[in-house]
Amino acid sequence: MRPEKRQEKLDRIVAAARAEFQRFGFKRTSVDDVARKARMGKATLYHYVSGKEELFQLVLRDGFEAYLSAMEAAVAEEAAPPDKLRRCAEILMQHHTEAVRSLEREWVDLEDDLPLIIKLVHRYRARELGIIEKIIHEGNQTGHFHLENENLAAGLLQGAFRGMMAEACRTRDYSNKDEVIAFFMKTLLEGLLVRPDRSCRGE
Repeated sequence: MRPEKRQEKLDRIVAAARAEFQRFGFKRTSVDDVARKARMGKATLYHYVSGKEELFQLVLRDGFEAYLSAMEAAVAEEAAPPDKLRRCAEILMQHHTEAVRSLEREWVDLEDDLPLIIKLVHRYRARELGIIEKIIHEGNQTGHFHLENENLAAGLLQGAFRGMMAEACRTRDYSNKDEVIAFFMKTLLEGLLVRPDRSCRGE
């Protein structure tokens, strides 16, 4: 089968899976349901995907790829490392806001499916971490940061980003996300930036 023909069939399967997951949730959707929606046999469907969890991942993949590509573009920009971190925080918050709103609007069993969604998010965290590590390394090279352990710092930053988004998700309040990001970055960077009027001991 030609690659474009295969991709066309896979796209049809993913579209069918998205419709079924949104309508019935992950638990109540079966591979048979998706195959029926895609107008193909179950055996044919298994030539394209390994099972229901992979279908779920494919349904959510586009959103993950979009925000990671945006973060990678931010790293490539001609900007100071602190500004790149700020841009990454904005991208993450924007993606998170849009994703949660979309899920709440379209996903019938969001509360039940959220643990699996989070599990799939973790598969993308290594790539996300790599992006943050590049910014930290660049910042150390340019003198904007003074971090002895770049990998540890990147992991802590990633955790801080996630904490910022988790709080927004908990409160369901996205109206002041710009202020949240500004406060987050100010608090964060006060401990990272090298300031002429401060010694290494912070005195």
